[in-house]
Amino acid sequence: EGVLGMDEMGRVTFLNPAATQMLGYAADELLGRPIHSTLHHSRPGGTEYPVEECPMHRACTEGVTVRADDETLWRKDGSALAVDCTAMPIHDGDDLRGAVITFRDISERKAAEAALRHQTDELQRVSAERETKAAEDASLSALARNIQGDLTAAEVGEGVLANIGDHLAAPVGVLFVVTDEGDLERCAGRALPPEAETWTRFALGSG
Repeated sequence: EGVLGMDEMGRVTFLNPAATQMLGYAADELLGRPIHSTLHHSRPGGTEYPVEECPMHRACTEGVTVRADDETLWRKDGSALAVDCTAMPIHDGDDLRGAVITFRDISERKAAEAALRHQTDELQRVSAERETKAAEDASLSALARNIQGDLTAAEVGEGVLANIGDHLAAPVGVLFVVTDEGDLERCAGRALPPEAETWTRFALGSG
């Protein structure tokens, strides 16, 4: 856990070894420098972070304890450090003398959260594909149920065979219907390409 102290003007007054290690600065490189413009000047996307919105600034100017679970500090090399932090004011009687900031590296936690979001998105994608496939199956079943009522055998023809073949991803050469007596009756057929090794037969119920 990193610890930083700052005076009422927001300048660094002390820091512990963990803070120097996480931020990549030597202690004497930070002492006396304004914390916000040095370490907290920008948001993760690079946009400016106004000092008035900075929780650490509020602690040393308003005298309130502020906790933030998703902040970004900037290392000496310019890389971002994701942290959660707590800023607690320092009082001397009625006078506000600054604040103490503690912060923890949450990079691993954020990486785990991102991985979970990706997994959730992937599961939703697979689920949507399955729902689409189920809807296509239902549509084909409805077509099968309605063929006898809506079309004559002559009208079925190669168009229906081609549609069924596309859906099954296999060549369909013969279409049968099941009569009310339970017999199979051929209602359409077409020649299959020479490379087709087998015929796929698709039987349609009569009702």
